[in-house]
Amino acid sequence: MANKKWSPIAVWQGAWPQSSLPSVFEEFRAYLSAEALHTFDERAAREWGIETGQIERAFDIERGVAVTLIEQGFNSSLIQPQSNGLSGEQVDAILRDTKEALDGLFDFIKSKEPLTTSYIRQLQQQLMRHVDTYDGYTPDGELVKQSLGKGEYKRVPNNPSRNGKIAHVYCPPEQVEGQMEELVRIFNGLDEAVWPPEVRAAWLHHAFAQIHPFQDGNGRVARGLASLVLVKAGLAPLTVTRDMHPRYIRSLEAADEGRPQPLIDFFESAIYRQIVSLWRVLEVRTQVADLRSPTIEEIIAAAQAKLIAKHSLLPASWSKTDQSVVQLKPLIETRFRNLADELTRSLQHIEPNFGASYGQPNEFRGGTTIAGTEEWEPIESATAERWFSVFTLKINTGTLAAVHLKFDDFVENRKGLLGAVVSLFQEGRVDTIQPAFFINFKDAPRAAEFGVWLDAALKEALLIWQKGIA
Repeated sequence: MANKKWSPIAVWQGAWPQSSLPSVFEEFRAYLSAEALHTFDERAAREWGIETGQIERAFDIERGVAVTLIEQGFNSSLIQPQSNGLSGEQVDAILRDTKEALDGLFDFIKSKEPLTTSYIRQLQQQLMRHVDTYDGYTPDGELVKQSLGKGEYKRVPNNPSRNGKIAHVYCPPEQVEGQMEELVRIFNGLDEAVWPPEVRAAWLHHAFAQIHPFQDGNGRVARGLASLVLVKAGLAPLTVTRDMHPRYIRSLEAADEGRPQPLIDFFESAIYRQIVSLWRVLEVRTQVADLRSPTIEEIIAAAQAKLIAKHSLLPASWSKTDQSVVQLKPLIETRFRNLADELTRSLQHIEPNFGASYGQPNEFRGGTTIAGTEEWEPIESATAERWFSVFTLKINTGTLAAVHLKFDDFVENRKGLLGAVVSLFQEGRVDTIQPAFFINFKDAPRAAEFGVWLDAALKEALLIWQKGIA
């Protein structure tokens, strides 16, 4: 429900358990070299710069290009001219402004100064340095480009509209200065012993968004302020990707209606995503040490990674993992069996050797070998080192292939994160479909969202399989 009436910002009422997220994040960071940490931080900063502008439609960078820019660094020659008239060089300048603004957050944290309205103005000015105009409207409703005052509070209302009607009401311009002073007063007074970092960050983001003090750039500033809180607590900046954007908007709307928990849960999910990214850096580093003659440092790091996994898993938590998968199991089995039936109906009369079936991976041992099948464990396996559950769709066109859905409690089980990933095994190769799907045990399994994700992942796996048919 859209907010049609402005209400002054207020402190959320509630009680929240102390967060273990900073200690988990720091635990993973402690096992990476300075070089690996620098690489992770630089990639995270570039992703933050790209995605925070992407979701605001400041520019449109294709996914493949975005991945390249995140991995290799900003490069204007890779960015296509934009439909809004921006050149690749102009988009590159905006990205670098955003990266510099994020670097400035770290400098501000080192100063140990309390949050001030002057710093917030400075942050907006830095983020919008190469943005000179914003979309405004004449009294007749005509869209026109207006000059953007950088670091200046808005002088006219900036309420969004849909179909010619106001969809949301933000703070009136004449009340902005007072509300911004109230914002920093409340925030600086929040008791960190009572307010975990993800809750403080969520409140600051939402309260700032309610005010919407600038003519443009408010979303980017809000995520910058939330990142300030998280980084100060030892976490990574708040990155909201294009795939996370729908849930992000829904959680903000829930907070508008007086229900902040969905927004807090969203912030936790965003933090978990960064923890997973750190874990993958650690895992890749361990695998690299196994592929060549390792250094002593790499041998020790590999041992540390295995011990982290071993001691992080508690038998009692396996039942929590099992409960989440069991709740999703009927949905998964229905999807897999329907897909097997559809493939059989459509293709069996064309290919004499064709067959498609749903089953457990240990049914496929022996006979034609798929890459990696000798390592498959029975479904719902718990060991001293990890827990996982596997669902598989076997496809036989003379050459055996398998679509493989694996639930893996691969990140600190006691912290409550379950990952699901779809892979395609065929002809000696494995294609892993991205992105993965993550479930926080504090949440419901989110069956509807999981179903949408699973359909998209299965579609991508089948597309790769279809293209590989000789």
